[in-house]
Amino acid sequence: MKSLKQGLLHLFFFIFCIICMAAAGSVSLAAEKQQNFLWRVTAPNSTAYILGSIHLMKPEMYPLNPVIESAFRSSDSLVVEVNLTALDISKAAGVISANAAYTDSRTLRSSISETNYRLAEAKLRETGLDISIFQKTKPWMVAMTLMDISMRRLGFDPAYGIDNHFLRRSGTKRIFQLENFDFQISLLNSFSDKEQEMFLLYTIKDLENLQSDMDRLIVSWQRGDAASLEKLLLSGMAGAPELNNIYRKLFTERNFTMTSKIESILSSRGTYFIVVGAGHLVGKTGIVNLLKQKGFNIQQL
Repeated sequence: MKSLKQGLLHLFFFIFCIICMAAAGSVSLAAEKQQNFLWRVTAPNSTAYILGSIHLMKPEMYPLNPVIESAFRSSDSLVVEVNLTALDISKAAGVISANAAYTDSRTLRSSISETNYRLAEAKLRETGLDISIFQKTKPWMVAMTLMDISMRRLGFDPAYGIDNHFLRRSGTKRIFQLENFDFQISLLNSFSDKEQEMFLLYTIKDLENLQSDMDRLIVSWQRGDAASLEKLLLSGMAGAPELNNIYRKLFTERNFTMTSKIESILSSRGTYFIVVGAGHLVGKTGIVNLLKQKGFNIQQL
């Protein structure tokens, strides 16, 4: 149950990132100036360092750039999407059970097309799982399970995620969270039946290119290349309009909410190190641009 809980929490960014990568095309590896996926935000009485996180990473990605580590050391508070260290696993399991399973007469088979059911059956079989054990499981949960297993097989682990890296080393720093576990799980459960089916379908399709897509994602992150990462996220949208509402729920709406919370945090005196999924920082409705629109002085480091 612990690994299931971690997979559910950490795969928000990756699931949609992989969905959109399929049509993204190649990413330029050139960069005129080495930067990090890190921004400094200055307010009259406070400073915040906002770092884009990759929620599952490999151990060889460490140590991180000294610029990032220095910003963390100089901060007196750590802000994350969800504070895993304070999460009650048994309660989290209850939240998952309440949201991920059908409690009426519906089944996985009755909720998606026969074609997509067969695709899911074949993909689960590749991972060593029988679809029969998922008959009362909603499509979004099946998608998460497939992605979690596939990521781990490639060596990606939430234990090495950037959020966890800094939570483990928070020491005496104050810890704040922008969201909570219950909200994130209920968000996935808020997808309509059709959206859940599309969520599962695009996950299955894009698992075939998972290794190359993750390689490109990490290169963009290491180079602080926000434009390339935005391209990875958004280029596939033109060919998949059925994903628009999913993107709005997973990114746009949450970006506005988290930006308001960050603005509130910055009204208090102190130095804050904020870690959120990298996909939330890019684009016109990304947190970085939204903070700029509010008049904050922002510099990428």
